[in-house]
Amino acid sequence: MPIIWLLFKVLWFIIRWTWRLAFWLLKRVARVSRTARPNGAHGTARFATFLELIWRKALSGAGPVIGKTSWDRLVRFTKDGIVMVFAATGAGKGLGVVIPTLLDYPGSILVTDPKGENYAVTHRHRGRVGKVRMLNPTDLSRSERFNPMDMIRIGTSLETDDATALAKLMVRPDAREAHWDDKAISLLTALILHVLHEPPETRTLSSVRSISVGAPETFFETLSEISQTSRSLHAAEIAAGFLSQASTSYGDATPEFKSILSNVHKATEQWSAGSPAGQLAAYSTFSLDELIDDVTTLYLCVDEELLATYERWLRVMTGCVLNALTRGKTRPRPRHKVLLLLDEVAVLGALEPLERQSGLLRAYCTPVLIWQNLPQVMAVYGARAAAFLANASCRVFFGVNDNETATYVANMLGHTTSFSQSHGTSHSSDAWLRHHEQQGETESGYWLLDPSEVQRLPVTQLVAKFRDIPFPVRLSRIDYRNRPGWWGRWDKWRPTLVSAHLTGDRQAPDQRPQLTDPASGTVPSDGSGRLPFPHVNQPGHSPAAR
Repeated sequence: MPIIWLLFKVLWFIIRWTWRLAFWLLKRVARVSRTARPNGAHGTARFATFLELIWRKALSGAGPVIGKTSWDRLVRFTKDGIVMVFAATGAGKGLGVVIPTLLDYPGSILVTDPKGENYAVTHRHRGRVGKVRMLNPTDLSRSERFNPMDMIRIGTSLETDDATALAKLMVRPDAREAHWDDKAISLLTALILHVLHEPPETRTLSSVRSISVGAPETFFETLSEISQTSRSLHAAEIAAGFLSQASTSYGDATPEFKSILSNVHKATEQWSAGSPAGQLAAYSTFSLDELIDDVTTLYLCVDEELLATYERWLRVMTGCVLNALTRGKTRPRPRHKVLLLLDEVAVLGALEPLERQSGLLRAYCTPVLIWQNLPQVMAVYGARAAAFLANASCRVFFGVNDNETATYVANMLGHTTSFSQSHGTSHSSDAWLRHHEQQGETESGYWLLDPSEVQRLPVTQLVAKFRDIPFPVRLSRIDYRNRPGWWGRWDKWRPTLVSAHLTGDRQAPDQRPQLTDPASGTVPSDGSGRLPFPHVNQPGHSPAAR
């Protein structure tokens, strides 16, 4: 018996140390393979393999959908950080990124919807996942309501900071007018704080607009009233400061004050009492905390041709969501982080929370910023664009159609080493039976994809660079309509009906076509001619059949 026990111990010792030695050798080989240049010194760039995607958990977990592999496996971004998607107009950002993510992600989502397509196609499925909220200044009859001033924690020590944050969102920054913008933010903060202590029914941005309009000389009376009677000491202090500097010795407004007031007028014009944005902001029918406490999808819809008109409204609403998420650090964290699907993000301008608080935001949400090209980022963020890009944890490119973006992608992919062989035979003039043969091999560096090849990639092919994957990834773009697993989740979108509604207001009401819901055969109750709920596709029906 002792001999058997001794043999067992010896065998266990051998197995244990053999395993340790094998594990150590594997680590050494992996380390060498990551640092060595087996094909020369001109570059080792290549695309990531399928096994590397599995190892880095890009093929499992929950997150925004990036693309699919050649084996039809979905690739998602499942880490912390910002995702930036670059695709030209018409490249299929909705088909391949936005709608697939809305159909696939189990957590809360904020999505900007420039055409209303995302809401029409996915709101039924998102309603099964959780709550659905929709804000649309071009469709007041079905839109929810939200008052941005509800974001201010009135009566607390943070009241002034919250009012300043709202004022910064209302003023779209312009590098050429930085001084006037800062002064306009200060003045707007005073107006917001003054209105904040009015009765609840007048505690709106429309009230802020109403006291800001008028000639500069008449506005002096408003400032005088605020400085003397406002219940906010900070508002009174700001108003008194402007009064002491805003007029000349003749009682006229200084040119500087006129410029400041002009910027305030631009910031508040969107919120006039009779405007759609002003009506949406009259009161709130929900709280942004729902994004953290429950699974909620918030659609910010604007008709595409009115995107420039409502860009400030989109900016304020998106900024309010960002502020709500950063304040939510004291609340129980949701199982899945909130996704921010910001399509056409350039219209929002430079958002300070995204740019300067990315390290804090990554713990609470995953922003997906969708651009058309690299020059858009440069135009919005200027000299800070390079640092903003460097903070992205995932960059996705497809449908690239400009040289600047193509060059950036080529540099991101890097160089690889290529080999060429040569062979030659020579004969001596006086010895025709003898000859000399030589062979050679040379290596040189070349782009993994050069800028022209990047632009020639089919629109259905994309290139992505994940921060935690050493090599770039080449994937196929998704078309959600061609995935059988998602049939029955999405609805048809009928842009022709929306166009008919938008152009129908030029006709007499009795001349407009009455559109009916194919599912029920009834006319929409609001009389708009638009279907409140698009026709649901039936499970199992192939999109090709449509």
